[in-house]
Amino acid sequence: MAKVAILVPQEEMCALAAPLVPEFNNISLMCLDYVNYNDTHLAVARAQEVEAQGCELIIARGVQSRMIKYNTSVPVVEIQITTQELGMVILDIKKELDCECPTVGLILFDNMVGDTSHFSELFGVDWRVYFVRNSEELSDTVDQAKGDGCMAVIGGNIVCERARELELPNRFLPTSSESLRNALATASRVCYAIDQEKQNLTEMDTMLNNTFSGIMQVDSEGIIQRMNSTGYALLQKAPGEVLGHKAVQVIQMHF
Repeated sequence: MAKVAILVPQEEMCALAAPLVPEFNNISLMCLDYVNYNDTHLAVARAQEVEAQGCELIIARGVQSRMIKYNTSVPVVEIQITTQELGMVILDIKKELDCECPTVGLILFDNMVGDTSHFSELFGVDWRVYFVRNSEELSDTVDQAKGDGCMAVIGGNIVCERARELELPNRFLPTSSESLRNALATASRVCYAIDQEKQNLTEMDTMLNNTFSGIMQVDSEGIIQRMNSTGYALLQKAPGEVLGHKAVQVIQMHF
């Protein structure tokens, strides 16, 4: 099974995720760690650590998932807020505002939510979405949302903290078992693909190393990706002289 690390920015997410992991047979859990949302650099450092230990997939959320993607070569599955979770928050804050069609702003990273383009019609709100590129933009975006007429905002810890300073009604972006289960289901499918690829590579290695014929594997552009020991012997070349080169050129140089 593929080795998976789960890195989340809230302690309660660990408690929610722990009982869900055993439901997915393709996941071999390396770690389930809480890294505070303010310590993105620690999340990146932990991701790099598990990568060095052989981690094959990471599950993370928000800015942490984005930075892990930029700083490691491990595939990342992002935890997204579900439509149901977000919809319940909108209805709750709409009830507090006691307004027929309040202006509500959502402030977050674009990797945290799916399509919300029809939320105005669905929930009877003047819906505004503000995507940020980094955590430093969050507080200023709350100010912008208030300036744009938003009567309330929805977001993470930084958004809610700034909204409270401005005495602006706010709600924290929820993470329930539903969003975690969705992320784990996606991760399980990716893990299955990883396992299949490893099995195919093992079968290929067995075939390559148990034949008296010279065999090479090339990609769609004719670049040599693999070759068995018999092939190297026939061409009288070392792997470094063959792998990554065009097959036609290698063969022409030999003959």
